[in-house]
Order: sequence, then structure tokens, then C-alpha cells
Amino acid sequence: YPLFMSRLNYSSVQSGYALGIFIVGSIIGTIPVSYLADRIGRKKCLTLVISVSLIPIVGIMVFDNFIAKMIFSFVAGFTVGPIYPLSLALSVQDLTGKELISGTAFFTFAYGIGSTTGPFLSSVAMRYLGNKYIFSITLLFFVSMLLYMIGESIRLRKKAKNEDLEQYDESLSNGGV
Repeated sequence: YPLFMSRLNYSSVQSGYALGIFIVGSIIGTIPVSYLADRIGRKKCLTLVISVSLIPIVGIMVFDNFIAKMIFSFVAGFTVGPIYPLSLALSVQDLTGKELISGTAFFTFAYGIGSTTGPFLSSVAMRYLGNKYIFSITLLFFVSMLLYMIGESIRLRKKAKNEDLEQYDESLSNGGV
């Protein structure tokens, strides 16, 4: 992010502010988003957070005004920062005690792969698309994730509806209503 800011002719101090405000947003956002996840469910909250995070990500790329970038950086931190703990909690919530260590290790491994490839892919996007497109890979990944989550939700609802219909049909065939 500081490299992105410097390539857009912002000073190193301004770049530091942008990164700092993103981190502050991440720290502040984790608590209310975690609370919300406990209230509405982790999957719904993750879907909501990823959906909302698209706005500041696009805002950082589109708006050239420094103040606008700071506002979008804070909101991006507020929404993107909690994705890690939400995803971790979601990935291990159905594991048994014996599976917890290997499940957490796998999650950390996958996170490490993303942390390694993310900056590389972002730099490739910046090189071939322009400096403003630093978060285009993140945007593409988040949209893909949202489409998957929405598709999975629809599939599970259809499955539940079919199971309810089967139970109803079975109760009718047994003489019940």
C-alpha cells in the first residue's frame, strides 16, 4: 500500500498515514464485526463484510483526493481487517477437538499462500493495468467469493426445501397431515 501511494506521487508521510489509518480501521472494526457475527451468524456476517468492503476498495482505486483515500482506507480496514478472524472461526467451528489443530494449521497455510501471492499478483496488475489497479486482484477474489457464497446459500436452501417436501410427503403417506 505505501508503494501504491508513492507511485501516485504521495509523500512517504502521507503513505504512512494511509497505512496507519487502514490498520486503525482494522483494529476498531474487529470488535463490532465479531459481535455482529455472533448475532447474525458467521457466514452471513462474512458475506456482509465482503460485500461492504467492495465499496472502499473501489474508492481507494478510483478517487485521487488524499482525504477521500484516507476515509476509504479506514473503511477498508474496518471491513477487511475482520475477515481473517471471521474466516478462521468459520473454518474451524464444526471441527472436533482432534481436528482443531490440523484445521487451524491448514487455514494458516492457506492464509500464508494468499499473503505470499497477493502482493505479487497485485504488482503484476499494477504493472500491466496501471498503478491504480493495486486492489483489482482483491476485488476479483472478493467478487468470486461472494458469488460462491451466494450460490452455496441458494443450493443449501433448495436442499432444505426438498428435504422438507420429502418429510411432508412421507407424513402424508403414513396417514398424517
